[in-house]
Amino acid sequence: MYGDVYMWGSNEDGVLGVNSSEKFVNIPSAVIGFEGVTVVKIICGDRFTVIVSDIGEVYSWGKNNCGQLGLGDISHPVIPYPSKIKHLSGIVIEGIAVGHDHIVAWSCTYIYSSLSLILLSFTDISLFFGWFVIFDRNSMISKWGVFV
Repeated sequence: MYGDVYMWGSNEDGVLGVNSSEKFVNIPSAVIGFEGVTVVKIICGDRFTVIVSDIGEVYSWGKNNCGQLGLGDISHPVIPYPSKIKHLSGIVIEGIAVGHDHIVAWSCTYIYSSLSLILLSFTDISLFFGWFVIFDRNSMISKWGVFV
């Protein structure tokens, strides 16, 4: 079963992924480009959006000034429509977290970020302005970044 994704509000930097050039969209509008995709997770960063499908594919759109969309190109600082992150093809993404201008995605045994590849066993990651916290089933495993 497939479903549509709807977004509304500020459309600055194309963050909504809807077929509109308006700065504000004040009614729920369907995000374009998800025909035949079952969306299981939606997460929003600072003017960008990331979606994970039921088969672990990842799509992103919105502000891309730091390469945070993971598309391998920062020559386009705004991507106003969902784009599949091809660099993750073949990897089933289990979870995803976003910070101010970066994304961390993980499969069942490792996480990939533009910073490094880290081998861990964990259940969740929280990102804040400049630092990461990783949790296992019982407690915090590790933290690193600017304020640690």
